[in-house]
Amino acid sequence: MTFDFDEIDTIEHQDPEELAARLEATGGYRVLRRVTARTHIHEPDGTATRRGIYLDVETTGLDSATDEIIELAMVPFDFSDDGRIFAIHASFDALRDPGRPIPAAIAALTGITDAMVAGTSIDSAEVACFLRSTALVVAHNAGFDRPFCERFCPAFASTAWACSWREIPWSKEGFDGTKLSQLAAGHGLFFDGHRAVEDCRAGIEILSRPLPRTGRTALTALLESACQSAPKFDPVSASNFDPFERRVLVVALASSELAGVAETWRARVA
Repeated sequence: MTFDFDEIDTIEHQDPEELAARLEATGGYRVLRRVTARTHIHEPDGTATRRGIYLDVETTGLDSATDEIIELAMVPFDFSDDGRIFAIHASFDALRDPGRPIPAAIAALTGITDAMVAGTSIDSAEVACFLRSTALVVAHNAGFDRPFCERFCPAFASTAWACSWREIPWSKEGFDGTKLSQLAAGHGLFFDGHRAVEDCRAGIEILSRPLPRTGRTALTALLESACQSAPKFDPVSASNFDPFERRVLVVALASSELAGVAETWRARVA
């Protein structure tokens, strides 16, 4: 692909999308587009929606029993049962002083330094308030994020979770890897990784996109996984509950702090 001198002189004034399309049309280039902070993906059309939250944490290490959260980000979004994402709401993003030096490897990975977190804190009551009316928390490797969050704020223990890493068949859809950055690149996107709120925005964008082979959105695949994995309760029927409610009930019934929920649930479906 070539430009004449007039094009070179005026290239900075041309539409970047037009330039990207021209490059891609040659077959010799692939252009990645930056994930931006969007306020919506689909316009409201009267479809009933639920509130989801995409969550990410940065921590001092891998052990949820001894390491600490140093950044927590949550980006709420409204979604329908058919896997569409509508409004994307204002994020929660806060740093937290772990009370000890951040390991050099963690600082290098996340860009979060001791100076940045010095004297900062996250109010667990504020986090619990932010979670109200949330039907589903999504994280990319929820098995890592969830124990840290539940230890920090008990409200996370009574919230349904889903994992965008494990519960979507990325390899069957043709993706070479399952890191968030790899999935983004597979959709022609890039973002500034290893900062929590940027990861969340990228995660929502990826969930909204059609998968290459089946054509369903990644969120649809995730919701289908939720339906398949949500347990059925016996001897009392749980047919009055959808998969998100059943996931919440599994958490609640297993929690000694919420032991009374079992009788409340049984009374509701009796």
